[in-house]
Amino acid sequence: MFEVETHISCLFPEILAIIFSYMDVKDKGRVAQVCTAWRDASYHKSVWRGVEAKLHLRRANPSLFPSLQTRGIKKVQILSLRRSLSYVIQGMPHIESLNLCGCFNLTDNGLGHAFVQDIPSLRLLNLSLCKQITDSSLGRIAQYLKNLEALDLGGCSNITNTGLLLIAWGLHKLKSLNLRSCRHVSDVGIGHISGMTRSAAEGCLSLEKLTLQDCQKLTDLSLKHVSKGLNKLKVLNLSFCGGISDAGMIHLSHMAHLCSLNLRSCDNISDTGIMHLAMGSLQLSGLDVSFCDKIGDQSLAYVAQGLYQLKSLSLCSCHISDDGINRMVRQMHELKTLNIGQCVRITDKGLELIADHLTQLTGIDLYGCTKITKRGLERITQLPCLKVLNLGLWQMTDSERSNNEAKKAFPASKSSGTKNNPPGVSVIVLVKGRNSCGHQDSSRALTTCSRMSGQQSAICWRTALANSCSSPLSFSHTSSSCFSWKKKFFLINYQSFYLQKTSDLKMIITKCRFQLDLNFVKSMTSYLPFRKKKRSEHSPTLCSFSS
Repeated sequence: MFEVETHISCLFPEILAIIFSYMDVKDKGRVAQVCTAWRDASYHKSVWRGVEAKLHLRRANPSLFPSLQTRGIKKVQILSLRRSLSYVIQGMPHIESLNLCGCFNLTDNGLGHAFVQDIPSLRLLNLSLCKQITDSSLGRIAQYLKNLEALDLGGCSNITNTGLLLIAWGLHKLKSLNLRSCRHVSDVGIGHISGMTRSAAEGCLSLEKLTLQDCQKLTDLSLKHVSKGLNKLKVLNLSFCGGISDAGMIHLSHMAHLCSLNLRSCDNISDTGIMHLAMGSLQLSGLDVSFCDKIGDQSLAYVAQGLYQLKSLSLCSCHISDDGINRMVRQMHELKTLNIGQCVRITDKGLELIADHLTQLTGIDLYGCTKITKRGLERITQLPCLKVLNLGLWQMTDSERSNNEAKKAFPASKSSGTKNNPPGVSVIVLVKGRNSCGHQDSSRALTTCSRMSGQQSAICWRTALANSCSSPLSFSHTSSSCFSWKKKFFLINYQSFYLQKTSDLKMIITKCRFQLDLNFVKSMTSYLPFRKKKRSEHSPTLCSFSS
């Protein structure tokens, strides 16, 4: 019998569409240029399912929106808005996701002209950093976007409690609300959202995720409103809320559905607050109390007693020691991520306890742990599931300061991985790059941010994962913010990155950084290779896509 070879051109368009759906966005565009058959197959809506179009609305393009509708694209991010927003809404009447993050020229007037009738398909709206938006726009949103499930108002500093009242009246299906740095929002506004005020009717009782980061007017009364009204809440971010205290933790301790709680840099949270959380009915899987100066070893004992089901625990810059680690590790069998960066009292003994008991650990942050040595690192790298290890600013001895000596801290491996790093373990290293305040030069050295002055000055820098320091790196940022803090130190960076290498695509962890000595940071990064992106990679396009 003769074997019959089937050429790819013989495949049905439906089969081609399935194949194309597994490609990345760039390749989807390329296959459409091969031939007419592939072009037709690439226009199948299943190929573009979940893809977000990124648009520069600088000039009229009559074919733009028909092309997006043909592909079935319903998610849009506006990178630059020089035309009316109504141009987008009219062109995509079935839009499901609209991202306007950073469109600084968007005003209440422009948004009012766009939302003039019901848009039942719209589920997600991102208005973060649209600083001209006020309560008037929230009235339009509440009136015409009844099916909205996610609303991001982060950085919209003109939003007040009145705007939250309008949201509480109109957006009953809302599941995610971001109010980061909304400086005028107070306990009254949270009461509206939680349905705890007479004027708020039902409130947004379907909320599952609430971000109140850096809302400085909030007190423990807000937590009382949240605990009584938002019974479905799963994720609560209270980071940088200086008005939150230990007493507020009593209210949160009875929220049975709460899975993740962020108390980062809440200065008034102490061991007593952790005790309240541990004594309640919480089933937390993630807890972040980084930079809470009053958290000590006693908190770890409480965590081991009542929050032993945690899978992620962040204790960066807390006053914990090996004794606290000893109290905790024997009960935390499900812990997968442990962040103890800047915990300067942790020594090799603490690492040995972690290595002996936290066998399920996949990631650990040891950034700035100055008392650990090569001996402790050798123990921690023997964890069977370890994939991410942050050794940023690990203080080496004089004989270990060179790059080659630093790599010898890891045992050699004959299997997959590099010569000096065991397989599956990624080391975080410092690299130069675009800083978090918007400077565009990817080759820019680490500098003091010129957009902040006096007490708000900050050094912008970043971390990236790498298997080997000897390979060229390239990366792209997915999110970034720059914050200042009213203390002796400044919170610098809160970013996540994807590292693009010829081998594996490694996950990048998100970290916060302190103000550092520039010369020391530069000395740490000077030996690291960096591949500049070509100018063409930074040039904007009219429309691009991301999955």
